[in-house]
Amino acid sequence: MASPTRLDDAAVLNISGKMLPSEIAKTIQGVAAMYAPASSSEGWYYKLTNITTTSGLLLSESPYLSKGADSRGTDIGSNTSTASLSDKVKFLIVIHTGFRANGSTNNDESVYISTNGAAAAHNANCIEISNKEMWYAKMNNTTIGDINAIVGDPSGGGTGSNKVQCVVAAILEDV
Repeated sequence: MASPTRLDDAAVLNISGKMLPSEIAKTIQGVAAMYAPASSSEGWYYKLTNITTTSGLLLSESPYLSKGADSRGTDIGSNTSTASLSDKVKFLIVIHTGFRANGSTNNDESVYISTNGAAAAHNANCIEISNKEMWYAKMNNTTIGDINAIVGDPSGGGTGSNKVQCVVAAILEDV
């Protein structure tokens, strides 16, 4: 399982695990993924997000946490810039907490993500994130407005019935 850490302002995932059938099992170690803001126009987005039973945008038009290569504060009396639907997603990580929206009741439903602007659905061409799993990607021309999410039964088994709480973090390019 990957363990996300923050190194300066970079997203760093160190990944290890076992895969393949037991008779040919392969252990992978030392695999890493990293992305750091490339310029002052790229910044961090973070939100504890409740994915609903209706397809909707995964990321919202929210203020950036910080922009550029170093964390910096915001002067009193001023605001940070806000992400817009046309901002590009450079790095995205979604972690299914295993809980409903209240953060304490277990939820074993899956989250389905569409990255092509289409509505997300349990029976569509979507990425599935199951209970207590995470998914991440580096992207180039995908915008906030292209990424939709919805809750559904595992393995595309049907529509979902409860909200699922997810940690959503991203590095966005402010365009």
